[in-house]
Amino acid sequence: MLKLTGVLRNSKPRSAAAGAAPEREVLATLQKLQREHTLIYVARTATGGGNQGQRTYQSIILEVNPGAGTLTIDELFPTGLLLHENDRVSVTVRTSKHRSLTFHTRVAERLSDGDQPSYSLVLPSQLDGHQRRDAFRLATQGSARWQMGSIEIDQARVSDISISGVQISLPETPGDSPPLAVGEAIENCNLQIASLNLHCDLRVARIAEADSGITTIGAQMVTLDSSERRQLEQFIMREQRLQRLRSAV
Repeated sequence: MLKLTGVLRNSKPRSAAAGAAPEREVLATLQKLQREHTLIYVARTATGGGNQGQRTYQSIILEVNPGAGTLTIDELFPTGLLLHENDRVSVTVRTSKHRSLTFHTRVAERLSDGDQPSYSLVLPSQLDGHQRRDAFRLATQGSARWQMGSIEIDQARVSDISISGVQISLPETPGDSPPLAVGEAIENCNLQIASLNLHCDLRVARIAEADSGITTIGAQMVTLDSSERRQLEQFIMREQRLQRLRSAV
């Protein structure tokens, strides 16, 4: 268990609910999440501690201030949840491919009265580790390239992506190329989606073949480095925002 503290932006300092000084390691972790603009997942919790309807909203940490004992998060995406002072929330941060950290807290202050406010949160005394849930998948368009034996695959198309996996449509390959199988590794795959240019190994999780000769592959990204993972997270969040704006027109 880890003890936490946080920040308050544009307001007077206040003491954290637990009243305990933050551990240096915890502050370093929070500041790292802020610097790297790591996505956090926020849910309003019921009185008994459970998430209401399990609906989660994305945000990022804007500022960390140890003296205030609170942290400031950006507006929630998608819209639809308006938090009030003293509302209970849970905050989840993905720290690796398979692990997440969660803490439960309350809203210290809503920092604006508009439809998309930012919030100041009071941090509790502990942070819990657990297995993360499946990531949100974004429908998109892109290309994938890799080598199968002596054959270069350069006509595969990306149809959706998440921070941990990708779906690829593969046209019929030459007869002398080796077949793909569930569990097989695709090494040094290059994924190009809009401004993203990702390089990683994939592990095939599922294969579906259509009468048209097109094979659809679902694969996990197993070697995506931290820098490219952050770029992918930011791309997914940005595209979700654009989709929301287009749907509102």
